[in-house]
Amino acid sequence: MTLQALRTEIGDDVFFRLLRRWAQTNRDGNVSTAGFMALAESMSGRDLSGLFDTWLSAPAKPSSSPSGSSLTAPVAVERRTDGEEPARCGGSRGLHSARCR
Repeated sequence: MTLQALRTEIGDDVFFRLLRRWAQTNRDGNVSTAGFMALAESMSGRDLSGLFDTWLSAPAKPSSSPSGSSLTAPVAVERRTDGEEPARCGGSRGLHSARCR
């Protein structure tokens, strides 16, 4: 969710360039969160300390996603007689089937 918040804040173009550069620059190397944060700020030209403090350092996380939608989705579980447990998971895009374990 932190990366989605960052993507929402800096936009798709900068976000995906950031990920590509991070992967290219750090391939086969050791990395740090601070290094990623510095690169994100450098590439976006913005102070992102508030965003990173909220999503990485604060004891409580936001109750909504970075786009403002709720983090919860309705789920209905139906027990089947054959032992399988299909779940019907809902959200803004409708219901989807999934197996429960």
